Formats: sequence, structure tokens, C-alpha cells
Amino acid sequence: MVPINSGSFFVLDKSAQRVTEFGNDGSLIDNVETLSGSFPSWPVNCGSGEFIGGFTAIDASGNDFNLAYRVCSFTIDLAVIDTLFTNSVPLNDYSDITYTLSNTIYSCAFTADTMGNVFIAPISTSEYSIYGYDTDNVQFLQIENELPRIGKSSAEIASEAERINSALRARNPGYSGSYTPCEYRYMIQPQGLHADNAGRLWVLRGTSANPVYDVYDYQGRHLFEVSVMGLHPEDTSDVLWWCISSQKILAFSIDPVNEPVVYVFNITF
Repeated sequence: MVPINSGSFFVLDKSAQRVTEFGNDGSLIDNVETLSGSFPSWPVNCGSGEFIGGFTAIDASGNDFNLAYRVCSFTIDLAVIDTLFTNSVPLNDYSDITYTLSNTIYSCAFTADTMGNVFIAPISTSEYSIYGYDTDNVQFLQIENELPRIGKSSAEIASEAERINSALRARNPGYSGSYTPCEYRYMIQPQGLHADNAGRLWVLRGTSANPVYDVYDYQGRHLFEVSVMGLHPEDTSDVLWWCISSQKILAFSIDPVNEPVVYVFNITF
């Protein structure tokens, strides 16, 4: 689902191969048919009827096959405009869910503002780097931060494995794989970048068990940090998906079947 500037929103329906626009009152506005097989994950509005998102592809070169995750800009009918980030690794075993997730949707965090600026952070357990690109795909921002590498406890690893495997089973009937979490925390969480359309970039600090955001301006200056309070003790930063605007913070569970939780916080500064 992609909120857009007019107040309406797009729903990307992969099974029906279409993009549907609804008004903010739930009324149907339009259906856009698409033949594209590249339905992006975690789409973000970047203005002018375009959005960015990530998708996984299999690239073939002779007898070699690579698993490629790309962050691209798209038109409303899912035509690719530009490729902004690519993570490509050998395709060893597509059924290895740990390898697949680590090199696809867990390989980078990304976001955009409605002016068309795009921000990308490669996911790492040892490096903290964020890059910003303008509408001409010219880099205008680079943020580096030194944070200690933090290991996970055995209890954290077991809990994360159960959460992710439970979510995969709920979304994919017949799933019989087994996801094994990384033993270290990510410096920046997947889904950990958010542009609030007020000239600020919110970065979810992956090394903190409880949600803490470092907030930067577009010159890379650290403005302040925000600790999100009032969550259930089990809802740590790695089990929630987030959305941030200039006025509110929205957080919801990655496992809506077993834990249908949504939090809404007002931003009062």
C-alpha cells in the first residue's frame, strides 16, 4: 500500500496483476492493469505519481545464476524507471530462506520523500552508512556513524527465529523452511529509514533492543534522538514495521495473524 500526495493511496495487488487507487474514504478511484512481474516490496511514495520499492530477480549469465535484489523507481503501472541499488549474489539454494532473506529484503533499507529524494542504507552488522540521492540520481548525502557491534543473546535469537518462521508460515501455506537469525544486531534495521517530508531523515538504531531513532537533516547533521515509549515489552524494534510522517509515527507487528497490534504516536515537536 502506498499513500500518495492527494490523500488517496495505491494498493499493489500481485495476485490480480494490478494497482488499485482508493480515496482516503475507501472509495474506488481507478484500477491500473500491469503485466509486470516485478511487484515491489515496501513501496514508498516519491511524488509525481511514482514510487520506489524493492524486488527480487534471478539473473542468468551463461550457466551462472545470481540472486539479485534491486531497489528501483516505478511508474504507477510498475514500469521500472531507474535502478537505484542492486545486491547480487550467487544463487546457491533458493530454498535456503536465511540466505535468501539476508541477500534480498534484508540487504538494504530505503525510503524517499515526496520531492523525489531517495535514501538507501546497505544492511550490515558492522557498518553504518546512509546515502541520499536527488531526483537526478546524484548523491547529495552520506552519513557514517560509529556504533559498537552488538551480539544477540541466545534467547533473542530463538525468539526472532520463532517470529520470522511464524510470519513466513502465515504468509506461505506449506512453508517448511527454517530461518536462522544473524547472531549480531543490524546497525540499521530493514525498514529502518524514514523521510518525514519535513527535511528530516529518521534512522532506526538497530543496535538498540528498544526503538530509538537518530534523526538527521539533509546535510547529515544529527539533530536529536527519539526513544519510542509505551510499547508492549515484547514489541522490540526488530518485530515492528514503521511509518513516519511530520506529524505521526505508526508501528505495526510483522506478524499480524498472531499479533494484530498497531501503535500510533503523535509527534509534538
